[in-house]
This record gives sequence, structure tokens and C-alpha cells, in this order.
Amino acid sequence: MMQPIQQIHHISAIVGDPQENVDFYREVLGLRLVKQTVNFDDPYTYHLYYSNLSIENGTIITFFPWANAHPGRVGSGQVGTITFRIPKGSSDYWKQQLAHHQVTVHESHLFGQPTLELQDPHELSLALVEGEAAETNAILGFHGAVLLSAKPEETFKTLTHDLGLQVVAETESNRRLVTAGPVKHEILLPTEPLRPGTILFEIATESPGFLIDEPLETLGTALKLPPHFEERRGEITAHLPKLTV
Repeated sequence: MMQPIQQIHHISAIVGDPQENVDFYREVLGLRLVKQTVNFDDPYTYHLYYSNLSIENGTIITFFPWANAHPGRVGSGQVGTITFRIPKGSSDYWKQQLAHHQVTVHESHLFGQPTLELQDPHELSLALVEGEAAETNAILGFHGAVLLSAKPEETFKTLTHDLGLQVVAETESNRRLVTAGPVKHEILLPTEPLRPGTILFEIATESPGFLIDEPLETLGTALKLPPHFEERRGEITAHLPKLTV
């Protein structure tokens, strides 16, 4: 086994209209847009990065917005629910915030903590899970994720044997695992097999960071392209939908 994974680095998802994505994750959930770039395999599609307000490691969620794509369907081989950690006692604030923006909320106790379950404008399943106390109501980062697997035993082996996650609770229907680092990210893995499909895990480093190509003061406000796309900037921007940030 390699060195145990310390925490979730980022979670990526495919969504719909990019402006709707920005408006929801910035204005409703209060995350910070920290990078505008493009999908390296499809440079006519944005790749948008968000973090908590402090831009801390282990808080990054990214999106590939395809405005005209058909809605996705929930199945195996994916993150079923992305869960964010909110401060202890902040659920009432978040219920009011989400109600103000007409977001439907279901209250539960996912991971054994007070939880608000919801969907983003493109039906991506999200949850806000209470964690430690803080002097803010803002999202602190990831709490973890619910994984959907066609082969839960093999996924479990990957998480524990290959990635070094530790089991903290187990029932007939679910296993709960945590990462090895000081910030414990939880993974909930249902034991019931689903339709065939595979979950893609990526191994990522913390460097070089988001400030490598733009200063903190203007982070996320302009489109950044890798060198091999820079000479095509005019062509690429002509195909990208306009984005107000």
C-alpha cells in the first residue's frame, strides 16, 4: 500500500449551464470561485474551480458545465452525494439561506450528524453536515462523499488497501470510512451493489497551487489557459458562453 491518502483533494462533476453553476455555488452556497480554465480534452468547455473562503487545501470542488447536454441519471460508478461541512449549530442559518433562494431541503442525520440534503440547479445531490464549531456560518470544506458502486467489495478494498482509509462504522447497508489526515473526510459506501460502472479516483498533489498564474486579489475573475492553448485564446473564447463573475 502506498502512503495513506490524507484528505479529499477535490471532487469534480458534470453540470449544465455555467452561469447557473456560478450563481448557485457563489451566491447560494457562498463558495469562492478560484479558477476559470477549460477542459483540457474539450477546450470549448469551462472547467470551474471553487473553494471555501480561505482557499484551503481539501475544499476544492470543480465543474465541467455543458449547457446543452441531456440531464444525467444517478447510477453506479459515481459520487452519489457530495457533502460539505458546516459549523456546528449553523443548520438554522442554512435553512433560511436555502429557503430564501427557493432550494428544497430535506433534514436528516447523514454520517450521524445534523444534515441538510438538497440538489443544485442541475440536480446534483449535495448535503451540508454539521461539524466543529466556528465563528462563521460559511461552508468549512468537504465533510466527505457518498459513493455508488456496482462492486462495493472491490471499491471497499481500493479505499482501504490501496488508499489507506480506515473503517469507523459498519452496518448491513453502509460502511463509513475516514481519510488518514488531521482533517477527517468521511466516505459512506453502501453495501448494496448497483448497476455496472466504475468510480474514477485521481491522485493529486497540493502544489503548485492556484496563485501560480494569477494574484490572490483577482483570483478566479479571468479565464486562464495552459500554454498549449494560449495561442488559440481567441478561438476558444469565441466558443465559450459569456460568464459573469
